[in-house]
Amino acid sequence: MLKQINMLKKKLESLAKLLGDEAERNPRFREQLQAILERSTYTVEHPRRIKTEAPETPDPFDAFRTMGPEKFRAHLGEMRLETLRQIVRHHRLDPSRLSERWKSKDRFVDIICQRVEARAKQGEVFRDYSTSKSEDTNTDLEGKPGASTVTEDD
Repeated sequence: MLKQINMLKKKLESLAKLLGDEAERNPRFREQLQAILERSTYTVEHPRRIKTEAPETPDPFDAFRTMGPEKFRAHLGEMRLETLRQIVRHHRLDPSRLSERWKSKDRFVDIICQRVEARAKQGEVFRDYSTSKSEDTNTDLEGKPGASTVTEDD
């Protein structure tokens, strides 16, 4: 890349030298060149990226909880490609940003389903543990090996 930039600089320098030499030799060319340079004020403007995000991006997590996996996938399949892109971008479902190049609606539906389901299951172990722990305390411990009961005689 640096080599290409240096080559471009050399070409532009050669062109500027050629124009200068011709302007010194030819008064008519000098006048034409001067007229062109005076009337054109060329400025380089870098295009700015405007974020065009929908005002309301659908919440995939809420939809997943209310619909379940199968209906959720069907619901996503009905959405437009741009809406699916916005969901992935807004909820950061693709940290590697590989999905920015995708053009297939099915790929977006797949990644949204996978990531939303995975995030929904996070912490499930703790929820299961707390419910199983409360169930254990309500059961009768008699008859189980290693279970001890406290009596008033002890």
